[in-house]
Amino acid sequence: MKFYVSHEGAASLGVPGEIATVELDVESVPVDSQADYVEQVRTVLAAAFGVLWDTTVSVVTEHEMNAIAEVRSTNADSI
Repeated sequence: MKFYVSHEGAASLGVPGEIATVELDVESVPVDSQADYVEQVRTVLAAAFGVLWDTTVSVVTEHEMNAIAEVRSTNADSI
């Protein structure tokens, strides 16, 4: 499973946004525990990258990223 960690930066201050991709194998996690595991990973990644980048970050899964892209595509098609 892929997780995308990012922040938008601060354009007015000349601070660019950043993105990182973290891929973890969740097949060893029992199916009934995967949702909790994903939330745990999200929390840990947000804390770690927040410290590394010294800002608040966003963490989304590949599935969530694809859903966002699909909504954007659908909205663009309807204009």
